[in-house]
Amino acid sequence: MHFAGTGMKRRAGNFQRCRRHAAAGLAAAWLGGMLLASGAHLRGQAAGAASKPPAGARDFSPRWRPKQGGPAGLHYVGAQVCVTCHRYEARELQTPMALASQPAAASPHLRRPLAASFGGDRFQFARAGKQVIYSVTRGGRTVSAPLLWGFGQGVLAQTFVYRSGKNFYEGRISYYTQVRRLAYTMGDAPLPASLPEALGRQLGPDETRKCFVCHTTGSYRGGVFHASQAAAGVTCEGCHGPGSAHVAAMRAHEYARAHIYNPGKLNAGGVLDFCGSCHRTPEMVFNMGVTGIVDIRFQPYRLALSLCWNPIDSRISCLACHDPHQPLVKRAAWYDPKCLACHRHPGERASAGKPGRACPVAQKNCVTCHMPKLALPGAHARFADHLIRIVRPGQGYPG
Repeated sequence: MHFAGTGMKRRAGNFQRCRRHAAAGLAAAWLGGMLLASGAHLRGQAAGAASKPPAGARDFSPRWRPKQGGPAGLHYVGAQVCVTCHRYEARELQTPMALASQPAAASPHLRRPLAASFGGDRFQFARAGKQVIYSVTRGGRTVSAPLLWGFGQGVLAQTFVYRSGKNFYEGRISYYTQVRRLAYTMGDAPLPASLPEALGRQLGPDETRKCFVCHTTGSYRGGVFHASQAAAGVTCEGCHGPGSAHVAAMRAHEYARAHIYNPGKLNAGGVLDFCGSCHRTPEMVFNMGVTGIVDIRFQPYRLALSLCWNPIDSRISCLACHDPHQPLVKRAAWYDPKCLACHRHPGERASAGKPGRACPVAQKNCVTCHMPKLALPGAHARFADHLIRIVRPGQGYPG
């Protein structure tokens, strides 16, 4: 394997290749009928009573993605209903995805007062009863707002969101866990001259919806954004869609159709597109015009740049290494069997099933060399680069 090209021309070529691969993956998913359809609204009933999903209810589109929200006619039942049957998947409620957001008052980083000064402005986070008040003071003048949410699981960082009038705002100051201190939210330095603007950056309606859909569950229903109905974290229905029709079908013992979306049935290209709807697909990154090391956060994009990427090979799928129902595995050796599913051991003959060459350097801890962790300026953390490659001394960041 080699680095992907660093010039814009080569980058555009990579993008076109990724887009063709993604399209091929989606087409294969459609033609293969690998998605389970969903159905209807669960009518009001006594707990445990059976109810058929109404005939003619709207199904999930095979290309449904979390950012589209729940189809009209379905409603969210909550993760606690899901885990009554799905005991194994119940562990999901403690995964990084399930902890992708918290009410600000529940954030472990805001249990004690925090304060720091940036550019002459004094920022503070302090509890007032059941609320957390976020404020900035400059020259004796103070602007403040009660925080609503902490976005991010807090393992790397947590950014805070508040509301003023009809608008939502992203706090200019975030908490960075690995350095255990406050610092500028990425992209927000230097601070604006206006004190209210120094407190937070106003989010437009579309950005607000996307932030909530990718950090909470149930806020976008039938094409309408409902911030007040957001449940903390990305839980079961964040990826599988509203579960009302599924619950109704199962209670009615109608097992032929599950009436739920199952992204696990997608091939590698479909999974990359599905996960990328929040973590960024190649097309999204290309359209954003993002270049340089900042794109290391966009794992689906980076993975699709790998020369070993194949949209119809499940061994290179996001799900091959990451089970969304389980905590993230941090031990490098755990991923070795994933690499060796394609790459040969030394002395092993090449075959159609194992096209990858044997590594001449080592046969364990593959990801420490081929998916190096790199520091992202401003993030106060290191990210594993998902562009799988041979890292050569002296070569810059490939993109």
